[in-house]
Amino acid sequence: MSTRLSDPHLDRYVKQVLVELGVPPSLKGYSYLAQAIELCVEDHSRLYSLISRVYAPVAEANGTAYSRVERDIRHAIRVFANRNHVAQLNKLLGAKLYQQGDYPPNGEMIGYLTEYVRLNYVKPPLPMDAYL
Repeated sequence: MSTRLSDPHLDRYVKQVLVELGVPPSLKGYSYLAQAIELCVEDHSRLYSLISRVYAPVAEANGTAYSRVERDIRHAIRVFANRNHVAQLNKLLGAKLYQQGDYPPNGEMIGYLTEYVRLNYVKPPLPMDAYL
């Protein structure tokens, strides 16, 4: 079961952004963070109710509790920040939002990356046979 959108290109793009930022793919939080961003790209209003509209669906899709999803995302963000990748986030977003040693809160990280993806993701054109 998966919360991912039917657009595999979006999934790939979100994961590419996370890898470029330095979020380790070996962590559960990496996968949960990618799924959370994809859900919020699909429906921006999910950002206003993270527990019930983001963490809970991701948890259900992965057979775990929403508290573990929240914790694992937080852990992935802390690992990312501890490895001094905050400067890369600032550069990606085009603003100095965080200092070295800062831990972006889950909601902010999901929100900023959702907006980044929404503003920069270009959906590939449909193949010609899709028009037939």
